[in-house]
Amino acid sequence: MLHSASKNYNREQRIITNPPIALKEEYPFRFSREDGEYSLVERKTLRALGVDKLDWKISTERKGVVPKRLGRQAVLMELEKKRLKEYYGKDRVPTVVPPGNTGAIPSQA
Repeated sequence: MLHSASKNYNREQRIITNPPIALKEEYPFRFSREDGEYSLVERKTLRALGVDKLDWKISTERKGVVPKRLGRQAVLMELEKKRLKEYYGKDRVPTVVPPGNTGAIPSQA
């Protein structure tokens, strides 16, 4: 919804990732606040709908969404662990860093 475009003057390929986020409040989107203190997202939504206020409520329970990529990454992780066990032997397998973790893999002495 809120988006800031940028020019790619170098014309080089850019990869954009969106970090996982979670809303802290139990009911974060309130489009009819008594005090009128709307968040930036709430204001943008109301403006896009062309209204000052919206009497809207969540009508069903919230469900967690697990991205498909996490399942694919888990399969790849297991394949990598198996490959490392076959290569290094059962007792000398180096630590495998999960996808998305920027930490370095510890070296084997």
